[in-house]
Amino acid sequence: MKPNMQVEEIRKTLKENKINDNEKIEKELFKNITGKIKQEIQTTVQELKSKTNDEIVEERYQKFRKISGFKEV
Repeated sequence: MKPNMQVEEIRKTLKENKINDNEKIEKELFKNITGKIKQEIQTTVQELKSKTNDEIVEERYQKFRKISGFKEV
């Protein structure tokens, strides 16, 4: 093999390994993020299950009143 070809082979191998490492990191990050989202959804569902429909409606009503800045006189 010519020296230039060896250098190109090494560069190609390094580039492929870097891509594979990046893919592994991205997959781990994706698992981590989806795990956190799943946990948050489960927590929220459990909180909502412990409330009555009227409590949920009232909390939402109060939340959106705060957002709109509406105040009764």
